[in-house]
Amino acid sequence: MIVEVLIPRPVYQAYTYKIPNKFLGKVRKGFRVEVPFGPSQLIGLVSKVIDQDENSIKLKEISSIFEDISFVDEEQIEMIHWMSDYYMMPLGEVASLFLPKYTQKIKEVYSLPASIDCLLLEIPKSRKVLRQALIRLSLSGKSNLDKEQLLNYGLSKSLSRECVKNSWLISSAKYLSVTDNFVPLKKKVIF
Repeated sequence: MIVEVLIPRPVYQAYTYKIPNKFLGKVRKGFRVEVPFGPSQLIGLVSKVIDQDENSIKLKEISSIFEDISFVDEEQIEMIHWMSDYYMMPLGEVASLFLPKYTQKIKEVYSLPASIDCLLLEIPKSRKVLRQALIRLSLSGKSNLDKEQLLNYGLSKSLSRECVKNSWLISSAKYLSVTDNFVPLKKKVIF
């Protein structure tokens, strides 16, 4: 089975994705799903479910499903298509009006996969800076740190990439909330 997904970007079409076996029978019209789009993962809106043999075409798969209820109903999906046609706006921009803004941003976060004792056995003793940074990170007791927070513990971008490559750090996606994106504006005083 395949689905058409509306991506909240200025694009004029829906994109087709394959439903993986673990999600067969679970995806319906109006569901929010996470899909690969270029080098990143985005949250899109399922606009159509097609019962078709997808073996003839190579398609990317849906990464995850967000809820087990339809986020928007069929009438709203028809309205998205109508608004796009009538106002000559990209379909993705119209779809973004129906999706919450805070779920469209994804932050990559990192955590230690095992205890620091196990990790230090794998890391060469000549890599003192790396070992010290991971020890500081483990002593902090914090998990799910983003790249900026890793810098505070001495893990530069190149060291972080090396740690992920060697499985010394595990990366995962975290969806930002409204409060994570909120930056209060400073008031200007006008005399």
